[in-house]
Amino acid sequence: MLISNPAATFYVRASGDFMHAAGIQTGDILSADRVREPRPGKIVILNQPSQRPRTQST
Repeated sequence: MLISNPAATFYVRASGDFMHAAGIQTGDILSADRVREPRPGKIVILNQPSQRPRTQST
């Protein structure tokens, strides 16, 4: 793997089954460069704090 910016690179373990179409499976280790700008058609890693599930009224 080629890392262009080691000081800004971090790794996360994927969880969930929402990225199977892109070939990302639960347990995969992903690398990301926090300095690079997101671009259309590219995958972005989002770290979202845990939230309580929302309920909808009908």
